[in-house]
Amino acid sequence: MSTVQFVQRLQSLGVALAVDGDRLRCSAPKDALSTELRAELARRKPDIVALLSGTALGSEDSNIPRAPREQPLPLSFSQERMWLLHQLEPESSA
Repeated sequence: MSTVQFVQRLQSLGVALAVDGDRLRCSAPKDALSTELRAELARRKPDIVALLSGTALGSEDSNIPRAPREQPLPLSFSQERMWLLHQLEPESSA
C-alpha cells in the first residue's frame, strides 16, 4: 500500500492529519486507530509529512505540468460563453 493510499484509508476512518512544521498532527475519533494503524502511522510519518507539506520527492501527482505556450491556450467553456455574449451585445456589461 502506498503512502497516498494509507492516508486515504485513514481519512475514510475519520482521521484528520495536519502538518505543523516538521510535526504530524493527528485527530481521530475514539477507537479509530488500532495499535497496528498507530505503528504504521509512526513508521510512515516522514513520508506522510513530506506528502502533506508538498515536498514528496518523485511524486508526479503533486505537480501540475505546465502547458506549452507555443500557441494560444484554449478557452474554457465559461470564457467561450462570455466571448459569445460580448459578440452579441458588445455594449452590455453582462
